[in-house]
Amino acid sequence: MIREEDDHALSFGRYFRAARFQVINPKLTIASYEREFKLILERFAFLDERETEALKEALYTFIEFTMCIPASSTIHHRTAGGLFFHSLETAALAAAYLQEEDHCTDEGMVLASFIGGLMHDAGKILTLFHVYPLRWEDQSRGFGALEIPDPDLPRWEPMKESLWSWSQEHNVKYLMLHYQRDSYLGHEAATGTIWRKLISEDLLDAIRRRNPDALQAMEEYLDRREFHHSLVSSIKKADVESIERDLDPKFRWQPKYSDLHVSRRFIEYASICSWNTAYSPFIMADIWIDGSSTGEALPFFRMSYEHLHSFGRYLRSEENFGASLRDNGRPAGTVPALEMHGILNKHIPFIKSDMFQDVRPWYWPAVNATIQFVNGEDCREIEEPVSYFPLGSKIAWAGMPEVRVLF
Repeated sequence: MIREEDDHALSFGRYFRAARFQVINPKLTIASYEREFKLILERFAFLDERETEALKEALYTFIEFTMCIPASSTIHHRTAGGLFFHSLETAALAAAYLQEEDHCTDEGMVLASFIGGLMHDAGKILTLFHVYPLRWEDQSRGFGALEIPDPDLPRWEPMKESLWSWSQEHNVKYLMLHYQRDSYLGHEAATGTIWRKLISEDLLDAIRRRNPDALQAMEEYLDRREFHHSLVSSIKKADVESIERDLDPKFRWQPKYSDLHVSRRFIEYASICSWNTAYSPFIMADIWIDGSSTGEALPFFRMSYEHLHSFGRYLRSEENFGASLRDNGRPAGTVPALEMHGILNKHIPFIKSDMFQDVRPWYWPAVNATIQFVNGEDCREIEEPVSYFPLGSKIAWAGMPEVRVLF
């Protein structure tokens, strides 16, 4: 069950798309990779306690810097956190290739291949996007469509501090990514500028003590001075496989069959939709009962056929998704999964159930209500089913147009 206060659900940020990226505490993101980290540490069981802590610190530091950054704007791993996921997968595959295919038993070489894979795209932190606080008026834009933001907005400077530190310093809740189409410095060259900021001397010493030549090969690769080495070959091969896995759905079929994937996609859908307009699927509304305000505001998903069908199209927009969920023309077919995982809920806090009007099973879980748009150019009242969306309180914005839900 995903609860309202369950930040862990949002820590799987790599499923989010478009320009509106929520800042997630790195500790929560670390928790979502618990299984992967456990497998990685098992592979490096030869490290002593201090070296193991240095490896853990490198992973945590890299998350603090990459948090919500995609690996690309339109091609592979183009979701929030995609850069970290792709880098981690490349690192793990590179080490596995050396150990399992090349039968390499050199501990220094295996560790160097992992660190090299982890840092191989680190330069994208500097060159792919410029990061700013996201404003209300920019919420519906994709990062490929953003104009250069207001110069007065504070911009993240990766060489000065981590993305997490910057977001806390400026009280940033959501990020706006300005794609750098005309970067003069490619990310390959920029990697040599930043990777040493992310990897500690303790970790470099762990490689040096085991194989100084492996450390030299890794440094020359990351500094873009040498590319002819077995270590580099393993990283390049891993990089290509990670990209192919992301582009080819057959490598990631299991999440597409799962209720959890539907839940993630719904949260993602809510994060990129505009809110509180007559045509928005989502509203953060003041609750009125019997003509009086309760003083409470709650998030809802509007369960009209139009909005359900819109989410259905979005759900199936990912490559070949329709092959795993049969589209029978009934967009509410995914609603039971959202209800089971607590994403949508008929039960609304502090309101008695006997106050609700019955709704048709098609719209379950939902209650009938009157939605009143009270300001803006399009003032109107709409009667339709709504479903309580607890996690919406973490996605909705302050200062949105006023909307009321009347019971």
